[in-house]
Parts: sequence; C-alpha cells; structure tokens
Amino acid sequence: MTKLYFLFLRLLFCILLLVYLNISAQHAIYCFPTKNPNHIEKIQLSLENEDYTEIAEYLAKKIQIDIRSRKGNYSKAQTKYIIKEFFNNNPLEKVQLLEDKDGLATFCGLGRKGNYEIKIRILTTDEGYNISEIYIEIPN
Repeated sequence: MTKLYFLFLRLLFCILLLVYLNISAQHAIYCFPTKNPNHIEKIQLSLENEDYTEIAEYLAKKIQIDIRSRKGNYSKAQTKYIIKEFFNNNPLEKVQLLEDKDGLATFCGLGRKGNYEIKIRILTTDEGYNISEIYIEIPN
C-alpha cells in the first residue's frame, strides 16, 4: 500500500509540475512578447531608412503639411512626393524619438546638413493608425 501511495504522490507531483511549467511558459510569452515594433518605431525606422513607401501606408487621405515653403493640405500621393523630395535634399543619418504624447510624435532628425524637428500627428482609427499632420522645423 505504501508503494502505491508514493507512486500516486509522484504522479500527482509530475502533473502539478507540468501544469505549473505550462502556465509559466504562457506567462513568459505574454510578459515578454517577441520584438514587434509599434507604429511609432516603424515610422522612425522608415524615416531613418528613407522608406517612403512604408510611411505612405500610414498617411491619411488628406495630410496637413508644414515643411519650408510647402504649407497646406495635400493628398497621400502628394505628401509622399513632398517628404521624399525634402529628405532627398536633406538626408537623415539618424532619427531619435523625443516625445510621444497625445497622438503627437516628435522626432529629432540628425541630418548631414543640420538637425530637424519632425512632428507627426498620428490618429488612431478603426483601420489602424493614420498620419494626419507632418511638420518639419529647420533651425536657421
């Protein structure tokens, strides 16, 4: 009877151990998700890599732009062309996120010709995230 009792306790211990390990593994997955950049990081990487196609995926149908002499509302295609033209003439070496608050992401663009403050208004929609405003300030 004692052998059967100890065998039962071992079996119970093994089952509890397996349940515990399963729960621990699930907890680790939820607490430490795989590296999947959010929309702000994707926009930052797109600016650094000069990937305007990726940025265009986030553009709303109409975008308010304020970049040097280009001020006003532009379509998605026009905006893609304007930012591509600007950064081709003012290439960035690094982009740092300064602040992400209330849907306004402020980046510091470190460029070969100087530094730029880049503000991007990002709206949350049912479809995801949309860039509604782009403002780039160039220090004199």
